[in-house]
Amino acid sequence: MSKELIKDAMAALGEWMQREGLPAFDTRAAVCDAAMRLHDSEIEVALAYWFDGRNRLICVDEVARGGETEATISSRHIARRAALASAEMGVVVHNHPYSGDPTPSEADKAMADRIDQRLSALGVLCLGHHVVARGGFADIRTGHIVRFDELAERSAPTEHRCPTCRQGWPEPAAEGEQP
Repeated sequence: MSKELIKDAMAALGEWMQREGLPAFDTRAAVCDAAMRLHDSEIEVALAYWFDGRNRLICVDEVARGGETEATISSRHIARRAALASAEMGVVVHNHPYSGDPTPSEADKAMADRIDQRLSALGVLCLGHHVVARGGFADIRTGHIVRFDELAERSAPTEHRCPTCRQGWPEPAAEGEQP
């Protein structure tokens, strides 16, 4: 699929969800959406997802764009964007394109603190700060990292077991036998 087709589809989906007033996003959905948007980016980009008081997506803002290894994220600019969107809540996500490692740096943690302070002064609740990368994603506040290779191993179906609940399934019927 071409990048243009994906971007057009994402834009159309976002417009539809906004128009229909669906409570379309939460923190997890924002992280997944950011991973889709930024999966092939060669530079660091920060996105802010703004929500109204009923947790409906207002808009997605690109709030910073940088080089391969960093983007300068202005907490003042993010606060201005939140105010312009009349947001009550937000989620901030950026990528680590060069290393592919989602581990948050000390600079990422410090920036998250500055953003929280600016947004709280406006009465905007920041629901989360996250990093997405080829290797997985991370929550900057908690330090929790989900690595895609580990996730794939955990979710691989075990023979005759449900991959979700891990309960045993009945043995498959032999060929010619009625189940």
